Amino acid sequence: MRVKQVHALFFCFLVASPLLWARIQETVASEKDASKVNHLSLDGKWKLFYFPQGKYQISHPDQLKPQGLTSIEALVPGEVALDLSREGELPGDLFFADNITKLSPYELYEWWYQREFQTPKGIAGRRLELRFHGVDCLATYWLNGRELGTSANALVEQHFDVTGKLNASGPNTLTIRLKSPIVEAAGKQYDPAYTVADPIRQAGSWIRRPAETYSYDISPRVVSAGLWGSVELIVHSQHEITDMYFTTYSLTAPCPTLSLLRTLHGSDAASATPLEGSGPLWRVHLYHCPQSGVHCGTVRDRSPESDVVVAQGLR
Repeated sequence: MRVKQVHALFFCFLVASPLLWARIQETVASEKDASKVNHLSLDGKWKLFYFPQGKYQISHPDQLKPQGLTSIEALVPGEVALDLSREGELPGDLFFADNITKLSPYELYEWWYQREFQTPKGIAGRRLELRFHGVDCLATYWLNGRELGTSANALVEQHFDVTGKLNASGPNTLTIRLKSPIVEAAGKQYDPAYTVADPIRQAGSWIRRPAETYSYDISPRVVSAGLWGSVELIVHSQHEITDMYFTTYSLTAPCPTLSLLRTLHGSDAASATPLEGSGPLWRVHLYHCPQSGVHCGTVRDRSPESDVVVAQGLR
């Protein structure tokens, strides 16, 4: 009897093994997909339109071509003075002799960046985000003719949710207008009690961009503009860890331990709930990476909406 039971169990094992293996593979694939965030780079060659601010009454990308404006090629990440140098409109070496002073008239210009890109495949139901890693400085953003928003800080990243705003077929057109910081600053009110003594840097009181570009001991006056950081379209996973905050829990060799408070987005979750608990919320053990000489680790969690494991590497 026992022999028959053993044979029956062995037979069941043979039948179930492929199913179990398939389930394991499916779970692993699900984990990889759940923790995956696709980044579509929009760096490279863009079109750049430019003219003295106020010369044309243009407030929308559709008004550029009717004015008969032509564009030059711009590189992103980049800066308009470098693009003008490549086109031969400014000297090739801006730091030779007094070449940098030839940039002065362009301080009063406005700049329009534009490029097209295709909609990625397989993004149905995914949250989409345009991320600008550096924009100098007073910007308005359009996607397919629809205004996304504005920004006025060259020192921080800019993010725009574009879920449902991409064309299902055909290219998408992304346009960014950069206003002249000097022209815009001239329209501000300045209280003498709060202004700097040097008048050539007065614009820096209102405009959030690198102060040294108005002239400093480390640089001549270089008031320019541009998309100085990368631009990317992010296709978010349905489950992902969006933010992590670490504090040191232990420095005991050889594996330091961190305490973690994380923010987790589940599928269609508009908000996230921090991990519950008292004291150290979660401990992450690090291991040494011989190749890079730093400590690495992996944060894993489960989405509150489903039994999907979300992983995030760190170093």
